[in-house]
Amino acid sequence: ISCAQNQVHVSASECLLEVMNLAMDVPSVGTINEGFKDELLHQYEIEKNEGAKSILKKCVNILQDWK
Repeated sequence: ISCAQNQVHVSASECLLEVMNLAMDVPSVGTINEGFKDELLHQYEIEKNEGAKSILKKCVNILQDWK
């Protein structure tokens, strides 16, 4: 994977983490679609970039702790 691809993976993971953190603060967001959860877990499992994988792990942890 090239340096640019690595940065894209990290940036995408950071954006996802930010969206999830914001969603947790919105009372009307009560549940997360199971398909989304499955896809996030899959992406975490196959991610090769350690920086992106670390951020995705934070996202997985948020989903596990979701209301």
